[in-house]
Amino acid sequence: YQRRVHGIIKMVKLMNFCIIFVIISLLQSCALCWDYKKGGDNWQFLYCNDTESQQSPILLSTANTRPFAPPFYLFPRLRQNLKMKYVDYYWTFVLEGSCGNIYTIEPFSIIHGLTFECQFIEFHAPAEHVFDNNKHYPLEMQIRMEYSSGTAVPKLTSSAFSFFFELSEQDNPFLAQFLGKITANNTMIDIDMSGLLPPDIVTQYNIYSYRGSRTSPLCEPNVNWYLLLPPLKISKEQLKQFDSRWKDNPQFADGRGNNRNPKVQNTTVFRYPQRISILLLES
Repeated sequence: YQRRVHGIIKMVKLMNFCIIFVIISLLQSCALCWDYKKGGDNWQFLYCNDTESQQSPILLSTANTRPFAPPFYLFPRLRQNLKMKYVDYYWTFVLEGSCGNIYTIEPFSIIHGLTFECQFIEFHAPAEHVFDNNKHYPLEMQIRMEYSSGTAVPKLTSSAFSFFFELSEQDNPFLAQFLGKITANNTMIDIDMSGLLPPDIVTQYNIYSYRGSRTSPLCEPNVNWYLLLPPLKISKEQLKQFDSRWKDNPQFADGRGNNRNPKVQNTTVFRYPQRISILLLES
């Protein structure tokens, strides 16, 4: 009897291993089975056509927003000097590394005091989120953060900070640290985050926040988005290094870019009544 039980247990373990192997193989083979040729409108993944929750990005009307009222607030902190790994995923490239966190108390949450830890930074050209009168910035940088507080929060997955860029005569010092200097995948690079935040009023941001989704498959819901304005600056030559990969590359989505089409805003978007400063940590 015991031998039969052990035999059944071994068979179940083998079946579980086979199932996991098949799932991983399917996911790997499906890494490029979606593209941006139609801006994501033809994605048939688990959540991408979800009509019960707000999908991202959105076409945001700043007039159709509600102010946060106390005691809701946001406390963003970025580490100043760090090492990050460059990873090319074809549909975007990311800088991986623990680059900071945010602590927030907000009306989205059923508990107070949420902390999100930065995992990576990714880029989309043109930008994914669109603003009033179809204002479409040429580049969006998303700092992606995962929930890290000790208390479990139902249906909460991650958070994202979006910076937007507009054309300027001057190079952006943050982007200049790695653009044109990366020659191989998985390269470790030194990043000084102070180059992202010029020492003037631009270091204080108007922030628009809403509960949305990831903007690439599987389009998982329950992502807290924070959209920061005014936009940062980027030179024409710097922007060309992004556009040549996606927007101006006929081999990539027929040269359309790596941005998902914005969705109609059908959720409440909150705005912070005062500008929010980002604290730079020394380590």
